[in-house]
Amino acid sequence: MRFVHASPDAGAVDIAVDGNTLLNDVTFGTASGHIEAESGERTIEVRKDGTTVLKLDDFSLTAGTKITAYVIGNASKDSEDGEGSGLRAVTSLEATNPAGNVDDDDEDEDEDNEDDD
Repeated sequence: MRFVHASPDAGAVDIAVDGNTLLNDVTFGTASGHIEAESGERTIEVRKDGTTVLKLDDFSLTAGTKITAYVIGNASKDSEDGEGSGLRAVTSLEATNPAGNVDDDDEDEDEDNEDDD
């Protein structure tokens, strides 16, 4: 997984996974490199000055995928439900097979299909 800081007024933040800080002082416009994490349900926190300003409980990570979490919104505004900052996260799935391995059996099937045409 990786993180992109896209909140213009949040200032530098720290990113923690399952309570462990993985990234410190991430500034606006910064994208981290990909960080390996075990698959399963994870808790991700965005912290400012030691205080959690965004928490994602039960964030699901699947083995063999690459996911980017974009931290967006304005920290100075209240969230829609009135609890906490207006920060939120949007995720995108970039790859389901980051190693780029090709299943040789699939290639053989494609070649066989070409011969049938």
